[in-house]
Amino acid sequence: MSGVVSGAEARGRGKITCGCGASWTALGAAHCSGCHALFASVGLFDAHRSREGEHGTCLDPETLTTKAGERRLLFRDGMWRGPEMSAERLEQLGRVAS
Repeated sequence: MSGVVSGAEARGRGKITCGCGASWTALGAAHCSGCHALFASVGLFDAHRSREGEHGTCLDPETLTTKAGERRLLFRDGMWRGPEMSAERLEQLGRVAS
Protein backbone atom coordinates (compact mmCIF):
# COMPACT_ATOMS: atom_id res chain seq x y z
CA MET A 1 0.00 0.00 0.00
CA SER A 2 1.32 3.42 -0.92
CA GLY A 3 1.04 6.27 1.51
CA VAL A 4 2.14 9.79 2.07
CA VAL A 5 4.58 11.07 4.64
CA SER A 6 3.68 14.70 5.21
CA GLY A 7 6.09 17.29 6.52
CA ALA A 8 3.25 18.70 8.59
CA GLU A 9 3.10 15.40 10.50
CA ALA A 10 6.74 15.79 11.44
CA ARG A 11 6.46 19.34 12.77
CA GLY A 12 9.26 20.03 15.19
CA ARG A 13 11.38 17.07 14.08
CA GLY A 14 13.50 19.11 11.64
CA LYS A 15 14.76 17.24 8.61
CA ILE A 16 12.63 14.31 7.50
CA THR A 17 14.33 11.34 5.82
CA CYS A 18 12.93 8.24 4.12
CA GLY A 19 14.73 4.91 3.93
CA CYS A 20 15.07 5.51 0.16
CA GLY A 21 17.49 8.35 0.91
CA ALA A 22 15.14 11.26 0.18
CA SER A 23 15.07 14.01 2.78
CA TRP A 24 13.19 17.28 3.06
CA THR A 25 12.37 20.05 5.52
CA ALA A 26 9.28 21.65 3.93
CA LEU A 27 6.31 21.21 6.26
CA GLY A 28 3.85 21.09 3.34
CA ALA A 29 5.83 18.52 1.35
CA ALA A 30 4.62 14.95 0.79
CA HIS A 31 6.71 11.87 0.05
CA CYS A 32 5.17 8.78 -1.55
CA SER A 33 6.06 5.55 0.20
CA GLY A 34 5.20 3.63 -2.98
CA CYS A 35 7.30 5.28 -5.70
CA HIS A 36 9.37 7.49 -3.36
CA ALA A 37 8.66 10.68 -5.32
CA LEU A 38 8.71 13.91 -3.33
CA PHE A 39 5.95 16.48 -3.89
CA ALA A 40 5.69 20.12 -2.84
CA SER A 41 2.20 19.53 -1.41
CA VAL A 42 -0.24 16.80 -0.45
CA GLY A 43 -2.49 17.97 -3.31
CA LEU A 44 0.26 17.26 -5.83
CA PHE A 45 0.85 13.87 -4.19
CA ASP A 46 -2.87 13.14 -4.60
CA ALA A 47 -2.67 14.13 -8.29
CA HIS A 48 -0.12 11.37 -8.95
CA ARG A 49 -2.32 8.63 -7.49
CA SER A 50 -4.72 6.56 -9.57
CA ARG A 51 -7.86 5.05 -8.08
CA GLU A 52 -7.14 1.76 -9.86
CA GLY A 53 -6.25 -1.26 -7.77
CA GLU A 54 -7.11 -2.13 -4.20
CA HIS A 55 -5.06 0.72 -2.74
CA GLY A 56 -4.55 2.82 -5.85
CA THR A 57 -1.39 3.08 -7.89
CA CYS A 58 1.29 5.67 -8.57
CA LEU A 59 1.25 7.51 -11.89
CA ASP A 60 4.45 8.89 -13.41
CA PRO A 61 4.44 12.63 -12.53
CA GLU A 62 6.05 13.41 -15.91
CA THR A 63 3.00 12.09 -17.74
CA LEU A 64 0.32 14.08 -15.88
CA THR A 65 -1.20 16.81 -18.02
CA THR A 66 -4.02 19.33 -17.83
CA LYS A 67 -7.05 19.16 -20.13
CA ALA A 68 -5.16 21.62 -22.36
CA GLY A 69 -2.29 19.11 -22.65
CA GLU A 70 0.19 21.09 -20.52
CA ARG A 71 2.37 19.32 -17.96
CA ARG A 72 0.74 19.45 -14.55
CA LEU A 73 3.87 18.75 -12.51
CA LEU A 74 7.43 19.96 -13.02
CA PHE A 75 10.54 18.68 -11.25
CA ARG A 76 12.38 21.60 -9.61
CA ASP A 77 14.67 21.84 -6.59
CA GLY A 78 14.51 18.11 -5.85
CA MET A 79 10.72 17.70 -5.82
CA TRP A 80 7.65 17.70 -8.04
CA ARG A 81 5.91 21.07 -8.10
CA GLY A 82 3.05 22.72 -9.92
CA PRO A 83 3.86 25.04 -12.83
CA GLU A 84 4.82 28.60 -12.00
CA MET A 85 2.12 31.23 -12.34
CA SER A 86 2.28 33.71 -15.18
CA ALA A 87 2.93 37.38 -14.41
CA GLU A 88 -0.65 38.13 -15.46
CA ARG A 89 -2.07 35.58 -12.99
CA LEU A 90 0.15 36.89 -10.18
CA GLU A 91 -1.10 40.41 -10.91
CA GLN A 92 -4.73 39.21 -10.80
CA LEU A 93 -4.15 37.55 -7.45
CA GLY A 94 -2.47 40.70 -6.15
CA ARG A 95 -5.57 42.73 -6.99
CA VAL A 96 -7.80 40.24 -5.20
CA ALA A 97 -5.63 40.32 -2.06
CA SER A 98 -5.58 44.14 -1.90
